[in-house]
Amino acid sequence: MKKIPVTVILPVKNDAKALPQALEKLGRFQKVVVVDSDSKDGTDEVAAAYGAEYVIFRWNGQPPKKRSWYLDNHDIETDWVLFLDADEIVSDAFCDEVENSIAKHDHVGFWMTFHNWFMGKWLRHGDPFSKLALFKHAYGRYERVADDGWTNIDVEVHEHPVLDGTLGRIHSPVAHDERRGMDSYIGKHNEYSTWEANRYMALCPEGSGEWNLMTSRQQFKYRHVDKWWFATAYFMISFFAKRGFLDGRSGLVFASLKREYYSHIRLKILEMRKNKQAPDIDSSSSEAVRSPMDRDIPVTLIIPVKNEAKNLASCMDRVGRFQDVVVVDSGSTDATLDIAREYGATCIQFEWNGHFPKKRNWYLDNHEIKTDWVLFLDADELINDAFCEEVKKAVTSGNHVGYWLNFHNWFQGKFLRHGDPFSKLALFRPDAGRYERIDDEQWSGLDMEIHEHPVLDGSVGAISAPIDHNDRRGLDSYIRKHNEYSTWEARRHLAMNPHDADSWKALTRRQRFKYKHVEKWWFKWLYFLLCYVLKLGVLDGRSGFVFASLKRHYYGHIRLKVNEFREGVPDSRSIHDS
Repeated sequence: MKKIPVTVILPVKNDAKALPQALEKLGRFQKVVVVDSDSKDGTDEVAAAYGAEYVIFRWNGQPPKKRSWYLDNHDIETDWVLFLDADEIVSDAFCDEVENSIAKHDHVGFWMTFHNWFMGKWLRHGDPFSKLALFKHAYGRYERVADDGWTNIDVEVHEHPVLDGTLGRIHSPVAHDERRGMDSYIGKHNEYSTWEANRYMALCPEGSGEWNLMTSRQQFKYRHVDKWWFATAYFMISFFAKRGFLDGRSGLVFASLKREYYSHIRLKILEMRKNKQAPDIDSSSSEAVRSPMDRDIPVTLIIPVKNEAKNLASCMDRVGRFQDVVVVDSGSTDATLDIAREYGATCIQFEWNGHFPKKRNWYLDNHEIKTDWVLFLDADELINDAFCEEVKKAVTSGNHVGYWLNFHNWFQGKFLRHGDPFSKLALFRPDAGRYERIDDEQWSGLDMEIHEHPVLDGSVGAISAPIDHNDRRGLDSYIRKHNEYSTWEARRHLAMNPHDADSWKALTRRQRFKYKHVEKWWFKWLYFLLCYVLKLGVLDGRSGFVFASLKRHYYGHIRLKVNEFREGVPDSRSIHDS
């Protein structure tokens, strides 16, 4: 069979799951190259099995990125190149149209249309996307965005080729099928929304050469994406005007997730503007704890950390009254340990092997604790004198073996006085119990007990003085963490045995309600109503609304992942035949 004179280039990283379905459709092209960012999942073996050339790319954080790097540093046998991702699948009709189109010599590049396979359904409506990915490499390169100061994305995602010549369009669609599931989808789009917010902030004034290189759709997006209405307008256009509703539940979820994506871009732009105008300072409502010469609280305070340089100093400023302060680190690559040592904390490294115990129980089981009490505090949790005084009295009273702690949230630089503050059991006697053990070894990537709580043999009280929860790492970190947490909660929900009375008894009343109902469509809306309306989050203004909305998204993601894990990722091999 005569080959189509095009070199197909697939930039990948850990795409062994998706890559086979892409490669098996590319046999008609003259050459297929897999450009890999040092995957660890067997991507190289998949490429070899399908006869593709395999090239490793190691990005140094500077231009060029992966696509441009390949074009600049390799001999390409054909005049034409086609860039595809591992989750993009071509059809025979597409191949026929490519072959016919490049033979006419009318254009130097072609836009391509992509239709989404999402939640087991071929989306025929809504907002399919396009990108310029088939072109003559002698006529241009991907645009260069000066993003080396603010991105860790090593491949051109939103950048497009700038070509010297006319452009056409391939009308036969390519199927876009993300087989890694909802966790990957949400995680990637968090990275992309951070990139887009940074690019918005870095854009030259409108009318400059940079603007002229953009498509009309890009220009409209960057003019208006920081407006409150933009994300909702996208949803209305995608779901109603472009009839996404005809795709049923899959169409609704897809449009809703894209609405979240654009709202995240806006929120990150606002965050960056605020940080630019007023660099981050310690905005806690609490006064710093006095630091007497004697450590007068007979408690070992344990701070589990990983890359907490932005938060740790403010936390450490306030813990001088505790008898021992221990920082348990999971291989931080920032200045976390330097900060801990400056404050005189004992620093211990924890390397999780994927099995029980996790970080908190591991410390309790493997280290000598000189006090009768321990307090687990995160690096973004800030205590005050009132809290310390109450703890001192509580641990010497002999009334209880553990105490619930109350937390007030700081969000977007504002102290949230209303809404839904949280509590956790984090002050207790280690001889009274341990954090609950959940058999999550097969499905958890979290090395620390997050949603688990101590199971104690004895009565439990509460410390009324609140702790301020103030994570300074920003929305990118917030969304990334909560994506991990929602995956964990979905897995735990499915692993729970509804007939195991003992395991349900160990849960708090709030946990029991959550795990009974979190997969219901109304649960996330009930939380929003409680947090924003009944608990008066509305009085905290925009910050209260955004906080309640992000938590609504969180519970919505748990439900989506529960359904996905229960049903599995559907096979999409018949997309083009449907």
